This record gives sequence, C-alpha cells and structure tokens, in this order.
Amino acid sequence: MLKRTHKFLLSFPQENRETIAKILEKSGCFEVEKIEDPKEEVKINLQESKYLLSSLDFVLGYLAPFAKKQSFLSKFNQSKTILSESKAKSLLNKEKLKKEIDEIIENEKQISFFEIKTKEIEAELKEVRWFQGLESTPQDTKETFSFVVRAQVNSLKKIHDFVKENNLVLKPLLQEQNKISLLLLGLKEKKSTTLNFLQTNKLPALPYNFEQSPKEAMRFFKTELKEIAKQTKFQGKALANKAIFFNDYRVLRDILNIEHSKLKAQEACFEKPLFNYLVFWAKEEDKEALEKQITKLSEEIQITTLKLEENENPPVVLENTKAIRPFEYVTEIFGLPKANEIDPTPYLAFFFILFFGICITDAAYGLLMAMALGILMLVKKELAQNKLIKLLFYGGIATFLVGILFGSYFGEAPAKLHLPFLTPLKLIDPIEDTLLFMVIAFSLGYLQIFTSQVVKIISAVRSKSKEMLLSGIAWGGTYILAVPLILSFKLANLKIFGLIGVGVGALMILYVESRGQKIFLKPLVGFIKLLQGVIGTVSDILSYSRLMALGLATAVIALIVNQIAFLFGSMIPYVGFLVVIPVLIGGHLFNLSINALGSFIHSGRLQFVEFFPKFLEGGGRRFKPLKTDLKYTIIQ
Repeated sequence: MLKRTHKFLLSFPQENRETIAKILEKSGCFEVEKIEDPKEEVKINLQESKYLLSSLDFVLGYLAPFAKKQSFLSKFNQSKTILSESKAKSLLNKEKLKKEIDEIIENEKQISFFEIKTKEIEAELKEVRWFQGLESTPQDTKETFSFVVRAQVNSLKKIHDFVKENNLVLKPLLQEQNKISLLLLGLKEKKSTTLNFLQTNKLPALPYNFEQSPKEAMRFFKTELKEIAKQTKFQGKALANKAIFFNDYRVLRDILNIEHSKLKAQEACFEKPLFNYLVFWAKEEDKEALEKQITKLSEEIQITTLKLEENENPPVVLENTKAIRPFEYVTEIFGLPKANEIDPTPYLAFFFILFFGICITDAAYGLLMAMALGILMLVKKELAQNKLIKLLFYGGIATFLVGILFGSYFGEAPAKLHLPFLTPLKLIDPIEDTLLFMVIAFSLGYLQIFTSQVVKIISAVRSKSKEMLLSGIAWGGTYILAVPLILSFKLANLKIFGLIGVGVGALMILYVESRGQKIFLKPLVGFIKLLQGVIGTVSDILSYSRLMALGLATAVIALIVNQIAFLFGSMIPYVGFLVVIPVLIGGHLFNLSINALGSFIHSGRLQFVEFFPKFLEGGGRRFKPLKTDLKYTIIQ
C-alpha cells in the first residue's frame, strides 16, 4: 500500500528549539526540509559534529584488526549495548574523544610513514645486494676499469668466452633465480670493446648510487629496518591499548550520531524575532501524534498544513503487511511509485515468488535454501528484518513446493532416490515434458499481463483517471474474450466464440485508443494503437519463455553434476566416494548459487519490463525521515 506524506509548517518559541529537535530525532517519522541559510552557530556545530563522526568511523575501521577477535558464533549472538538516555549523555565527552581520536590518527600516520620508509629501504637494499661481496665501491683507476653487470644465467657461456678472449677478470657476486650479478675488471684499452659487447648483448651495467661501500651500505640498511620494525611494533602496541576500548568507541559513535541528527533538525529551522519555523513532511497519523506530544510543551507551538507547490512531488512510503513487506525490495529496485500511483508490491508478490520457484524447479535446492536462511534468521535476529534475506527465504519455500510438483531432488527423480511416496506428487518432468513446460510458462505470462490490466483499472479508480480506466477495461476485457480462441487449439468448438470475442475486444480497443483524435484520424490511430498493443502483448508473453529455459538449465546442470561425480567415483576403486562427495557438494552448491541469482534477476526483470509499464510510471520521491541509525546501541 502506498502512503502519501503531507507538508507541514511547525512554529515554536526559540527556547523550545533543542527540545523540538530532540523529539523529531527520537520519533524518526519526519523528513525536515533544509533551508538555504541556516544559523551560523548551528552550521559550525554541525560541521564539527560531521568531522568528529567521520573521524570516529575511520578510527573504528582502523582499530578493528587490533581489537579482540570474536569467534564466528559470538558475531551472530552479539547483542547491542542498552543505555539509558541520561547515561548516554554522560558518556559523551567531546574534548576527551577528540584527543583520543587525534592520538590514534597520529599513530596511524606514524605506521603509514614507517611502511613507506620500509618499502624505500627494501628497494635500496635490493639494489645494493647486487654488489654483495665487494669491499669497496666499483670505480675506474688510471690503468683499469670495472663494471658490475646483471645477466641471465643462460648467457654466462657467452660472457666467459668474451672475458677469456679479452683477458678480463670475472667475479660472480650474487645469483637470484635465473639472474646473476658479475664484476668485470680489465685494462683501460679494453673498456670500449667491453661496453660495445655489453650493449650488443643487452647486459646493463649497474650504477652504484651509494656513498658507503656495498658492505657498509647493506649493514646500514639492515640496521635501519630493525629500528623501523621496533618503532612500528611500539606504535602497534599503542594502538592495541587503544583497541581495548573498541566497544566504548562504538557506543560513542552512536551517541554522537544522535547528537548529529539533532543538529540537522536545528539546521532546518529558520529564525524570526520571537519564533522559529521548520517545514517537514510526515504521514497524517504521525503528525497527529506529534501534535499531542508538543502541545504538552507549550500552547504556542503550532502545526499548519501547507499546500503543495506546482509540480511538487511529495515523498511516499510503502506500507504493507508483514508477509508482503519483503517484496518491497523488488519494487524499490525499480523505483518508488509517484504519489498518485498504486503500490505494485501486493500484486507482484505471487508472480515473483512463483517465477523464482519455477526457475530453479528443484525441491532439494529449495529446502536447502529455506533451511539455511531460516537458521540464519533465527540465530541473527537483525537478519529477520532484512527484506532481501526474507525474500530469498520465501523463494526457498516456493522452490521446494514447485520442485515437488516437478519431481526433482538434486536433479534426480524420487524413484531413483528410493522415495516412492513422493512419486504421486510429481506432475511434470521438465526435461521430458518440455512443450508442456513452455505452455505453462506462456500461460503464466498471459495471466500476469491480464493482471496488469486489472491493476491499471484499480489505479485508475483511485486516481480518477478516465482514460486509464477505459484502457484497462478494453484491454483486460479483450484478454478475457481471447481465452476461448486460445483454447480452441484443443477444443475446436470454442473457435467461433473466440473469434467473436476477439472481434468485440478489438472494437473496444479501437474506440478507446482513438478517443480525443479528429474524426478522420480515429480509425488510423485506433488501428495503429491496436497493432502496437497486439505486438507488444505477444512479445511480452514470449519473454516468459525464460522461465522454462532457466528451469531446464537447473535440472540439466544438476543431472550432469551427478553423472560427473559418480563417473569419477567409479574410476577410482575403494576410495572413489572420497571424490564423489566433494564433487556433489561443490557442484550442487554452484548450481544452486548461480541459478538462484539468475532466478532473482529474471523474475524481477519480468516485473520491471512486462508488468509494471502497463500501469506504473515510477519516479516517486523516497521518504527520508530524520532518524539516527544506531548500529551498536539501544537508547532507552
């Protein structure tokens, strides 16, 4: 159900400013409108609060690796810290918190500096290591020259031959994998010949960029690394000591977030000499509850309903029953309806979950999915409120029920698994009865397209749109009248009734779609709209063939996984089962994962492309109430 919010003006004495902000933040039901020029003091406080909050978020992220590690189960059982409002207020000492945050950020800067310095020294150490074994810096003398070159090990023979031919001295220094550094020493007259040889064979002469000798340089760099490691360890201990208070910082983060939300409410107030004013959006019942609360503060506080400006789009809220609420996730992916449109969630729910089950068509997969998500929601209570998790849980149940009718259990029939009591429940084999499967997919498509016209009629009645109402009646009526013609492929006696029905429907559509046109254009416009509608309907129905394609894919892949697993098992005597089990588990988990993703995407696509456009434009504005997202605490 779509709930439209209304626009209100709240006027109150200046002395009630903070109290009003607190009420609005705590209620979490009101969207306040920002003003262009808020009070400077509030603006500064809000900027400081935002900076402190973002800094604390950074600190929490940075300290997490240093905090005490939790077991897997304790993460699920972890409950929020419960605090009274007065206790929460007493815990927040902004000056102390700023000081601690600055210290942690300074620790982080030091560690980052040491990490960069370590990389630089390691790079220099790596460079100087090629000169390992030299007592002094390689350099030319009056009579001799010397080079340190790096070469591939497989080019050593060529180098040895050159050295022997030119009476040079060759000394190996360091070998790492297939590379080796070599000292070449010879008389000055051989220098140009040696350089030409090195250049021709692409043997780089390594420059020596250090003041000390190689031995001294290596000793210096290693000492530096030890000192940096010592300092890094010291900073790490300092952070570990801070991480003892990790949970306290999380609590402070929530308390600070509450203060931030109150400041945002104050920012939206514009001041006059005696009164402050605030424009907000709310549902009518929430506005009434607010009125009862604020009248206790002062009789001077007033709430006035404001008229909407031209083309102003009021925020909307989706409100559905507990069972339907998870399907709002699908609607929200498409976008919210406008205030004058209908909420499609209750109408898509049945089709989406049925299509999801048909796309997987395996009872064992459905049971596995439902059980896994059910246990997850029981263990982690917060997940039970997650729309996507609950939607997938429903999907598991739907898949289980559809899978029973399709008689598929990990790709096998009940009889093969020695479950004969399930055989009577099997109504269709997706692999053998492919044509029947396609007919079912097209029939469901036809049913949903007809339903879209019914929803269009309901939406037209609510929005009082005559054009939309007549269009829904004409097309919806035609779909009903066309049923005998479709059935005549099996029941020939119905053909005449079907043809008459389709003719009547076509006349209705011609009349409705040509309304408002000039008399001589009516037949042409009506015929074009009719032709477009027929082509669109056929195209939409054909899109539902994806249900059959995905259902077949799941069944075939499951069957192949079983065959591969048992084939490998039969190839290895005695211990073949050690191969069969991991192949079965891995293969079926992969099949379930990839097809669950495909089922969700394609079931949603059928709603977005084939269902919604018939009655829904979308583009509604999401209602964003001022409320604090408390991640770690509950403030009572």
